[in-house]
This record gives sequence, C-alpha cells and structure tokens, in this order.
Amino acid sequence: MKFKKFSLFILVLLVMLMPVSAFDWDTHEYVAEKTCEEFNCHYSELVRSCSVLPDKMKEVYGSEESDKHFCFSFYCPAKRATKVWLEKAKFENDEMKKWCYIGIASHYFADSRAPTHQSVFRVKVKCHGESETLVGEFVKNSTQSWNANMCGINFSDVDLHELIFDYKIIVKETVF
Repeated sequence: MKFKKFSLFILVLLVMLMPVSAFDWDTHEYVAEKTCEEFNCHYSELVRSCSVLPDKMKEVYGSEESDKHFCFSFYCPAKRATKVWLEKAKFENDEMKKWCYIGIASHYFADSRAPTHQSVFRVKVKCHGESETLVGEFVKNSTQSWNANMCGINFSDVDLHELIFDYKIIVKETVF
C-alpha cells in the first residue's frame, strides 16, 4: 500500500514538472479578451498580452511556476493562482495593472478547466500539446461550432464559452 501511494506521488510530481501550456496562446488571449469586453475595459491588447505571461514565467521559473497550471480533484494550484491574481486586481488602483492581473488570472482559470490538466493518468505528452493546439486553431479561425476530440480528451466551443461565462462571474464577484 505504501508503495502504491509513493508511486502515485512520484507520478504526480513528474507530470507537474513537465513543461506545459493548458491551451495555446490564442485560446488564453480569447478568454481574456472576452472578459475585457464584458466589463467594457479599454485595455484589450494589454489583457491579451498579460493572459500569456504565466507561460512565459514558466520559462524563467521552471517547475516552480509549472505546477500552478494543474488542477486535480485532490490538488488544484491553478485555482489558487487564479484567486491570488484576482485579489491583487481587487486592491489595485491603477486600471492598467488591474486589467493585467485579471488577464494573468484568466490564464490560470482556463488551465484549471483544461481537460489536459485535470488527469494524471490519461494525458500523454504528445496528446497534450496536440489537443491544445487543435482548440487554439478552432479559436483562431473563429470556428462557430467545434469539438476537439483527441486521445480521449474532449473540449468543445460550448465548454469554452461556459469557461468564459464562469470566469466573468468570478471576476465580477471578486474584483468589481
């Protein structure tokens, strides 16, 4: 029994140390932009740029930052990171900084809802990247109705719009 628990711990640790991006940048930017539009913010480009900063931070900080992009049923640092950045936004008086923080938080929120970041066992590295790129292609090409189904990972336009809707509610409740 101890060996199984230890093996599970090692497996989770290895998965968390892999370089990852829950969605490609087009998807993260889309989530941030739709949030900005909802609140009539005047910083669309800034919010889009800030939404991909967490992936850029991974390049600098490595595994210390990478584990913030996962969300398992028993451990969800992506939700914790979302909360931290939205709390910073809540108390920020500078509107540009506030919206940048909201953009950063949107990245972690999207990661917390990405199927590729919720399962330790079924996501292979190759499938991980390919499925996220597929979602990004649908978003970038403004495809109206789509379903990204790859390696048992399913994510659709309905899932994405539900994610955005939920994030807008959290922003409203936490920041405004």
